[in-house]
Amino acid sequence: MTKVTAQMSVSLDGFYAGPMDPKDPGDMAGWMDGPEAPGFFRVTRWAVDAAGWRERMGYAGGEQSIDS
Repeated sequence: MTKVTAQMSVSLDGFYAGPMDPKDPGDMAGWMDGPEAPGFFRVTRWAVDAAGWRERMGYAGGEQSIDS
């Protein structure tokens, strides 16, 4: 049997996001600019704005809070 894994997140209203941009599979940050990103980030804004998450993803800035 083949094992299949995926890295994606789905909000309750159906927005999803994965780690790669289909136009450039080597660009891990490209999915943030994809067409589904605005709806998805409306739900996950607290994580995306956290300094800890931004640092792990290679972005500067972010909020220093208990969520970081």
